[in-house]
Amino acid sequence: MKYSNTELFLSGNYAGVVMTGNHDKWQTFAALGLVGKSKEAIEGLSRFKNEEAKFYAAVSYWIDGNDELAKHILKDIIT
Repeated sequence: MKYSNTELFLSGNYAGVVMTGNHDKWQTFAALGLVGKSKEAIEGLSRFKNEEAKFYAAVSYWIDGNDELAKHILKDIIT
């Protein structure tokens, strides 16, 4: 059975999302960030303008050690 990028992401199968390689979906780049590929994730997520992509960009910055930028992005989302 083949699952969509969204289904894989929602089930927590981030490696599966990354392996699909669908660069038209923000979930691919969010999954990259969640598996430790922060630079690739941040670059890819910057192309998307939705709040989910911004949230996962903040998560990727945080994982990469840039707490201040992560906080700045999160403040932008909630205001």
